Amino acid sequence: MKVRHVFAAVAAVAIYGAVAHAEGIPAAEASEPAAKNPWEGLYVEGGFGLSAGTLEASMGESISFGDTSYVGHVGAGYDLAIKGSHVVVGVLGRYEVSDVAFNVFGEELADVKNSWLLGARLGWAPGPWMAYVLGGYRWAKLDPNPEFDIADVDTNGWVLGGGVEILLGNGWFAGLEYLASLDAGEKVEGINVDVSEHSGKVRVGFKF
Repeated sequence: MKVRHVFAAVAAVAIYGAVAHAEGIPAAEASEPAAKNPWEGLYVEGGFGLSAGTLEASMGESISFGDTSYVGHVGAGYDLAIKGSHVVVGVLGRYEVSDVAFNVFGEELADVKNSWLLGARLGWAPGPWMAYVLGGYRWAKLDPNPEFDIADVDTNGWVLGGGVEILLGNGWFAGLEYLASLDAGEKVEGINVDVSEHSGKVRVGFKF
């Protein structure tokens, strides 16, 4: 009799577990689902700061012009947290606007108005903060002074940088970031032109 009672009890538990699994009812042995890593997911962001640009024109001899102005961007990205570690990897895209103008004797030679950036980042997030490095490629438009009768020049090149990001709660985050944009040289009316920018920004965003 005791053997039959044990068999009946085991059968009842097995049937209950099967029914619970089929109907989505948590059985006694079921474990709670793992909480989502707060560093993982799709996000949108914006940034604002200062940019220092240098334009170097050379035709035998080189001449450099510099300017400092505001810079801002809007963008989106996706981060993936590597399970069992503090490593975070992600991809991102941004549209950037600035007012970096290069002047010669008080007259504007050219300016950089907008650019696009596609990149990736690698971060270390041991807690509610993350340090990361960033790399990517940037397409920028160099807008010459109309008086020179020169068409817009598209410049492009690599971007390298890094920053620190902090979780604020409820999906919000903020951070500080430094980027160096090293555009490849372009030739305009027989003159070699190189443009580089160094920027520092405050970033704020929301992760879904």
